[in-house]
Amino acid sequence: MNTVKPTRYISGTLSLSALTLAMVMALSGCNGDDGMDGAAGQAGSNGEAGPPGQNGTPGFSAANFLVSNNGSSNSGTVDVVDQNATALKRLQGLNNEGIALDPLGNLLQAGDSTNGSLKTFCHIAQRPDGAAFDSNVDREITGTATGLVNPKGIAVSKKLGLVFIADQNAMQVTVYGAAAAGNTEPLATTTTEAMPWDLFYDDMNDRLYVALTNGVLSVYDNYVSSDYAAMPTRSITPVNAEGMQVSVICTALPMTGCQTSWCYQTSAVLAMPVTAVYLYLITFLLPMAK
Repeated sequence: MNTVKPTRYISGTLSLSALTLAMVMALSGCNGDDGMDGAAGQAGSNGEAGPPGQNGTPGFSAANFLVSNNGSSNSGTVDVVDQNATALKRLQGLNNEGIALDPLGNLLQAGDSTNGSLKTFCHIAQRPDGAAFDSNVDREITGTATGLVNPKGIAVSKKLGLVFIADQNAMQVTVYGAAAAGNTEPLATTTTEAMPWDLFYDDMNDRLYVALTNGVLSVYDNYVSSDYAAMPTRSITPVNAEGMQVSVICTALPMTGCQTSWCYQTSAVLAMPVTAVYLYLITFLLPMAK
């Protein structure tokens, strides 16, 4: 009896492994259609706010200033402004020229709009906007005995309690005690070599600087201790590289209304409008005077 062994054989249908199938699908997809993009998803939520940035640097340090007015519509007034020139208050009934502050916060101002005058406006920090000169509270030096003609720039010695006045047409520096008032003679006068326009007193070194309208700066060393020196110790005349004087008399300045000044020019012939800087027109105001 013959025994027939069963024969194993693979069906004619091709059987592919999973790996082979994946490779075939990947290769066939290279040239196939990717299909349309799906719909956009929802927007994500906003992120958290970052830390605050640093504050910027102020344009100017906080400060108040006094501005002496001498225009056709505001002569006799003094404005208090901040570092951005924002008006804080206006004081009335004053003078029209140089201004200074004494150690007590009183405003001193020279004037020549009528008679020569030096007014002291007391405690400006406590005076409101629109406050006017009050002869019952404030004081004034004026009258024939004073010898004041056209007082311009002024300076105060806080150490000695003196007031120095550049009196233009009188051609002199006039000195008063800080508490002087009325029609009273000065403590001293010093005749200048030309008309004075402005001055500065160095309290530490007892030195007086006087700006003259001929373009010269006169310097008086030991001014008070020498009994108000009659002659300057030395004079300074600004010159350029060629030795030509560059400080000149300026007349009829349309921007200021002033007739003379200590000015600066860059050449022998003025090729541009001259800007005159008046040291007395703008004075730093003490922090308490707000």
